Amino acid sequence: MPSKHLQRGTFKGGIATITVGREGTRFTIHRELLRNCSPYFNQRLPDRSRTPVPNPTQEFIWLPDDDPSAFATFALWAYTGAIDNDTAEQRACPDRILHLFRVWELAGKIQAPKLRALAFEE
Repeated sequence: MPSKHLQRGTFKGGIATITVGREGTRFTIHRELLRNCSPYFNQRLPDRSRTPVPNPTQEFIWLPDDDPSAFATFALWAYTGAIDNDTAEQRACPDRILHLFRVWELAGKIQAPKLRALAFEE
């Protein structure tokens, strides 16, 4: 199921590089998708249709205190509207509970209440 964040023009704004965690795991995600699903990214990434970025190669965001696997789940959710397709057995795993907590925490930071609620429900 495609995400509700995918709108006309989502793929036209270019790509943003988000570096996550102390190890510096890099993610490349469509800028407008980030802006559509998170007020945090909407504030951090200017609208290129209104304010052209003079040197887009130097535009990046670093989230040093966040978990790369939680951000990967955010990216999956942003593109698909889902956070995973695990089995019931995997859902009961203590590591999964910790992972979902980290997703919940990240969703609060980036102001994505729908993701936060979904992580809590899982």
